[in-house]
Amino acid sequence: MAAASLAMHSNRAFGVVVVLLALAAVAVWQFGFGRETSAPPVGVTATAPGAKPQHASVRQPGPDAAAVAARGDGSGERVAVAASKDRDDREFDLLGQVVGPEGRPIAGARVISAPGLGFANATGQIDFTSFDPSDLEDLDAATALDDVGKQLEERVEVTTDEQGRFRLRPPGATSGVGLRVLARGHAILDRRVGRPADSDVDVGILTLARGAVVAGRVLDGQGDPVAGARVGRVPEAEERMLGNMELDVPAASGIEQHREGESCVTDSAGRFELAHITAGEFLLRARHADHPTARSARLLAEAGRELRDVVVTMQGGAQIRGRVLGMPEHGKELRVVAAARPKAENGPGGIMGFFGEDMSELLAAAVMAVGERFAEVGPDGAFVLRGLGAGSYRIWVAHAGKGIAGSGICSEQLEVASGASGVELRYEAGVSVSFTVVDAGSGAPVERLWVRDRLIGGDRRLAEMIVDDNEATARARSYPGGKVTVANLRPKPKQTLTVAIEATGYGRVERSDIALPGTGTVDLGTIRLEPKPVLHVTVVAVDTGTAIADATVRLESATRRDAHPMGRRWARMGRGGSGPEAGKTDFEGRCTLNAFVSAVGVIEVDCLRYAPFVSEEISFPETGVSRFTARLHVGGQVAVTVHGPDGKPVKDAIVEHRAPVGDFAQRKTSANGIARFQRLAPGAHAFRLGKNDGPMGLVFGQMRQGGAAAAEIPWQTVDVVDRAEATLLLTKLPSALLRGVVRENGLPLAGARVAFVEGLGTDESRDVAGSVMGAMLGGGSRNAKSGEDGTYKLSELPEGEHRLHVTHRDRAMRTVVVVRLQNGDNLHDIELETTTLRGFVLDPKGNPVDGARVKARRAPKAGDVAGDFGQLMAGMLPGLANADGNNTVKTDATGVFELRGVDGDVELQVQASAKGFAATVATATVTRGKTREGVELRLGAAGRIQVSVPGAENTPFASVRASFVDESAGVTPVVQVLLKGKCTLEGLRPGAWRVEYDSNAGSGALARTVEVVAGETATVDF
Repeated sequence: MAAASLAMHSNRAFGVVVVLLALAAVAVWQFGFGRETSAPPVGVTATAPGAKPQHASVRQPGPDAAAVAARGDGSGERVAVAASKDRDDREFDLLGQVVGPEGRPIAGARVISAPGLGFANATGQIDFTSFDPSDLEDLDAATALDDVGKQLEERVEVTTDEQGRFRLRPPGATSGVGLRVLARGHAILDRRVGRPADSDVDVGILTLARGAVVAGRVLDGQGDPVAGARVGRVPEAEERMLGNMELDVPAASGIEQHREGESCVTDSAGRFELAHITAGEFLLRARHADHPTARSARLLAEAGRELRDVVVTMQGGAQIRGRVLGMPEHGKELRVVAAARPKAENGPGGIMGFFGEDMSELLAAAVMAVGERFAEVGPDGAFVLRGLGAGSYRIWVAHAGKGIAGSGICSEQLEVASGASGVELRYEAGVSVSFTVVDAGSGAPVERLWVRDRLIGGDRRLAEMIVDDNEATARARSYPGGKVTVANLRPKPKQTLTVAIEATGYGRVERSDIALPGTGTVDLGTIRLEPKPVLHVTVVAVDTGTAIADATVRLESATRRDAHPMGRRWARMGRGGSGPEAGKTDFEGRCTLNAFVSAVGVIEVDCLRYAPFVSEEISFPETGVSRFTARLHVGGQVAVTVHGPDGKPVKDAIVEHRAPVGDFAQRKTSANGIARFQRLAPGAHAFRLGKNDGPMGLVFGQMRQGGAAAAEIPWQTVDVVDRAEATLLLTKLPSALLRGVVRENGLPLAGARVAFVEGLGTDESRDVAGSVMGAMLGGGSRNAKSGEDGTYKLSELPEGEHRLHVTHRDRAMRTVVVVRLQNGDNLHDIELETTTLRGFVLDPKGNPVDGARVKARRAPKAGDVAGDFGQLMAGMLPGLANADGNNTVKTDATGVFELRGVDGDVELQVQASAKGFAATVATATVTRGKTREGVELRLGAAGRIQVSVPGAENTPFASVRASFVDESAGVTPVVQVLLKGKCTLEGLRPGAWRVEYDSNAGSGALARTVEVVAGETATVDF
């Protein structure tokens, strides 16, 4: 029962993680995250993540010419930017040097800079170690896409000189700057750096890894060239998260074109060349408006080599033609979306595949119109969806700019075969809600408003999880005469509307539980705003008293800020501009905010060239005007240097930072072993070494602040002084490096995933969770794939006895290898054997079953309920079927299957399942290194249960669990997520089943016992 309980009670939290990671995958594709963090400026020394402090000192910042010259890396000779009559003396440059893997300068390398988060790396790797959540404060999909496109259009480019040197002035005004370095035959290098605030910044030496050049042709099904196809590598993160699913997002293709080096367009002969492919296994993707998106076979690029004559074949594209009826007067933002329904036997895989066959429907219910193709709608309503594959598509009308994925659904969804014409989609005008906002005392209209509208209830489960009801994104807008119309509302059954209105100098008014008709207009009449106290804030420089313009000022609840484990920036992430409690200073450094009436608040000020400011707690009078002056420091700097036990600098060590106000951040050390933290407010700041936990390291690092783990990684305190630099040396404790070669039958095996698992425990549920996260996101230095020569390397490991989990897409089972590690270098080659199990799957009448799913695992011990954890998770989210590292294979037309790479000399449990049949299990043992033939798996007759849970529409990832009453029969329980409060449990063995639903509301589980009959459907209504 332990595993079942965990699966039942953790579905809500796990669902949130799945959704966030899915959104992160889309974000990688659309926006991009920098892969590496910034190197220190010239003359800075640094240290690494770890335990003991060596020294802390303070010195005045400024370049040391002698030190620069002594480095001998050319940094002291870099060419100055040409003088310009319109140069702003307050703007500064980035400079550095580009070298190859041998350290030799690369002349003519392209260095491209863009504002914002930086570019996505061609391998799709994500690195949140220098991520600033303030860059994503306005979580508005349409605006975000538009902003990213504009930022990429602003990009500037320079080329390196004979010594590999460059200097450029970063464009835009965001706090982060993206750098991309391109040189033929080398992998793309992406780096996110902080914008220079008070001096030029030397990003140091940028070392490019040797890559590969890949070239070939794109052809159609008849062998003719396809011109104008965009060809690029499928990012590894996208492949992990989205599987084979293809997405199209308005404006994303334009963004893709601006991300230099990742893709190219085929010429008239269909030829392409990609000069910056990272060495290793990869897939190519070709996109074209008139052809279905195509992917290549899996390819292997060797470092320093060229891979030519690659062929990507695109099938002929079909169209769906039609017309949108009932077009609105302003229909320019309408799109028609087409999404292919994934088939059960060939689902999308990745995180999106976790939702199973109904993934698209589930996301669409959350106003996430995930589609494969989009079509513009003409003034007369005509549309043409192009580049479709064979089969049927679900199509609908979407309103661009509405919803997380950029499209709100505003028509019925039709199932249409590709090639159809004359299709009619009727635009649903939805509901409009109007009202007039006035001053409660004078009756004068209030025109500058924040209006937040939110549909609550129904089946918008994903949207409910992503944005809090009262904190949906909204921006201040002008409403002449105070007249407001909230249009294009399309409520689902059981949904009601909540509208919140705010204005500077007035209290918030909220109208909730507003019932809406299917169409028409609802007039809420006049909404009167009561005056409330305001706060006038003036922001000045602490030393000169000079007014600071364009500073962001916020009044935040001290309780909410302190309650968030990641600090103030994360506490407000995704809440838009926080309404009238936030604003920007004018040229006199002033802004007006709404004051709190009964709550204690703190004033926060952020400005590009100054240290963050956070006031003491402030109480406000119930009426009148309060005034506050925020005095900003330029801030100090801390250069944290990480040395290894041998006293040498450590590159890419994780340094964690905790500010006096509780903000948490991470940085990686540069090649010189330095992690630099700038614009820090005066006071006591804490630093320590972190662990390389991969993309989720920022979250995991914060989690380590409490509990027993905190004692293992002590914080070291540094007193920061305004306009001064402090240095801290951390010595990294000894750790183990593990490397070796993965071989199969004596030959190197490329693409094997080697995951480190600490200790020798047997917690199956923890292992499954680790496998899921590692396979999807990578696990930092503790999770790696073997290279083309079979080599792997894991670092930052503890000494002692531990396990390695070795998986490969062509092997049926995960191999567990025990290793004993000592601090320092450890060599351990992994020898895999090909032990094979072959057999066939039959139906109850003895006929072969085509497409049955077969997998093997070690036979669980008696009473080992944890052994069913993977199967329970797979039932709850279908995409987790292989999460335990044991891969599923399918039978061919004759019912034959082959499981290659099973464990030898142990009892195996082999399970077969197919839609419409009861699953069956057999046991078998195969001699290590041999092949066993003739294993028969006969599926049983099956029934099913339809479950309905009224009210569960509002419960994120609600699920039901069915258990065979006769526990001695050894039948694995079935868990499935509800969709719109309903689900069907398939393939159930005839007999009595106990069906349970847990609302997660603390009221306990609801249970029913039902008799399942072969070939029939039972119903359970809670």
